[in-house]
Amino acid sequence: MRNAQKTLLILLLLTTFFKGIVWAAFVPIWHFPDEQAHFAQVQYYTELKKNIGAGNDLSLEVYESERLLGTLRDEQGINKFTYRPEYRIPYTQSNLGIHEEEIANLPEEARTSFVKKEAARYPPLFYVVSSVGYLLGFPFNLFVRVFLTRIISVLMAVATVWITFLLAKAVFAKNTLLAISTATLVSFQPMYTFLSSGVNNDNLLILLSTLLLWLMVDAMRKGMTAKHTIGMGITLGLGIATKQLIYPFIPLPLLVVGYDALKRKGRSRESLKQVFLLVAFGIIFGGGIFAGRWMQSGNIPGWPRVNPESPMAHLSFITYLSEKIPQLYRETLPWYWGVFKWLGVVLPLSALRAIKVVLVLSGIGLVQYTAGKIHKRRRETRDWQLLFLAFSSIWFAAWLLVWDYTLIRSIGFSHGIQGRNFFPNIAPHMLLVVFGLWQLTTKYQRHIIKALVLAIVVLNFIALKTVLGSYYDLLPVRTFIIQASQYKPWFFKGGGLMLWSVLYLTMVVNFVYSFLKLDRRKP
Repeated sequence: MRNAQKTLLILLLLTTFFKGIVWAAFVPIWHFPDEQAHFAQVQYYTELKKNIGAGNDLSLEVYESERLLGTLRDEQGINKFTYRPEYRIPYTQSNLGIHEEEIANLPEEARTSFVKKEAARYPPLFYVVSSVGYLLGFPFNLFVRVFLTRIISVLMAVATVWITFLLAKAVFAKNTLLAISTATLVSFQPMYTFLSSGVNNDNLLILLSTLLLWLMVDAMRKGMTAKHTIGMGITLGLGIATKQLIYPFIPLPLLVVGYDALKRKGRSRESLKQVFLLVAFGIIFGGGIFAGRWMQSGNIPGWPRVNPESPMAHLSFITYLSEKIPQLYRETLPWYWGVFKWLGVVLPLSALRAIKVVLVLSGIGLVQYTAGKIHKRRRETRDWQLLFLAFSSIWFAAWLLVWDYTLIRSIGFSHGIQGRNFFPNIAPHMLLVVFGLWQLTTKYQRHIIKALVLAIVVLNFIALKTVLGSYYDLLPVRTFIIQASQYKPWFFKGGGLMLWSVLYLTMVVNFVYSFLKLDRRKP
C-alpha cells in the first residue's frame, strides 16, 4: 500500500478511536444497550474470579447506581427512561451530580454483595477481555471503572474497522477508494458507533465475525491455505466463547472449502485436511462448549424448545412473516441506523428518508451489475466473493427470523429483533452499499463514493447531536458542559470533555481532507 493510503487508513483508525471516546464520554452511565447487565458480568468475573452461579449476580454497587439514576428496571423491563425521550434526571449547577458522591463513595464491599439477577450470563470471553479495563480502574470509583471498561469496546471497534478495510481490499483488490469507503461507513454508522462505545459483548462478536468473513473472502481470492483454515477455526471457536449469534457462521467456512475444491480440481484429500483443521482448532478454541452442550441436550444451545403444550406451538411461519416483515421495515430498519436512550430516541425522519433513498439507489446499482453479469455469462472471483457476502447476510437474517419464530411458538411472545442484531454482517452490508452506488454510473463514480463518505460523517454528527440533545441543554455551551460532566470520571469532566472533543474534531477534519485528496488518477 502506498504511503498516502497508509496514512489515510491510520487517520481513519485514529478518528474511529477518538470518535468512540467522545461517544463514551458523553453518553451517561447505563445508557448503552444492556450495559448494566454486561458490566455486571465483567464485575462478577473480575471481583470473584469465577463463573456466575445460580444465585444473584448484580452487585449492590451497580443496583444503587441504577436506582439513583433512574435506569433500574421493573418486572416488565421498564425504567424511567424507556420509551420516554423527554425524561431527564435533575442536574445541578456544578460538575457534580446530585447523587454522584453517594455513588462514588459506596463501600468496596458493595462490589461483591449481590442483590439481584441481571448479569447478561453469556459465554465468558468478552468479559475476560473487558476485565482489563475494569482492572485498570480497580482502585477507583464505579464511574472510572465503567468508563475504562467502555474503552476496551472502543478498541474492538478500531480493530473491526481495520479488518473491514482488509476484507474490502480482498474483494476490490487495488481499489483503495472503495476499501477505505467501506471501512468508513462501518466506522461512522451511527448505531454501530453507539453500540461500540459502551460495554456490550456484541462488540467482540462483530470483531470476530468480521475477521472470519475476511479470512473467507481472502481464501476465495488467494486459495485456501493452512493459515486460512486454522484462522477460521480459531475465530469460530472464540466466537462460540463470546455469543451464540456466531452459530449461523459455523457452516460458512465449509462453503469456502467447497469453492476452493471446485476451483482447484483433484484436491479432495487436501480439502479433507482443511475440514479436519477447521473443526479441530474450532473445538480447541471454544467450539467444545457448543459441541458439549449440543450432545448433552440434543438441541442447538440457546435454541428455543417447542412441544405440543407450548403457548403458540401451532403458529404458522406464513402468519409469523406476515406480521414480522412490516415490523422489520417500520421498526428494525430505523433501529439498525440508530435507536438511543432506552429505545426512546431515533434519528430525525429526514435522515431516515435520505438513508432509504441511498439504499434504493445502491440496490439499483447491484441489480444492474448482476443483470450485466448474467447477460455476459462471465464470472470473476470478485463476483463469487460478492455473492458469498450477500448470502452470509441473507442466511444470518433468515436464522434470526427462524429463531424468533421458534421463540414465539415456545413462550408465546417475542424478545424482539433489534437492528443491531444484524451487525455481525455490518461489513458486508456496507461493502454492498458502496459497490452498488459505484455501479450506478461510470462517469461520476468517484464523486458519488466521496459524497457517500461525507454523508455518513455528517450523519454521525447528526446522531451525536440527537443523542446529546436528548440528555442535555446544548446551549449555552457552559450549561451543556456542566450537565454532561455529571456522573463521569475526572478525565471526562469539564476541560476533559472539551479536550477529547477537540482531538476528535481535529482527527475527523484531517481524515476527510485527506480522503477527498485521495489520488484521482489511481484506484
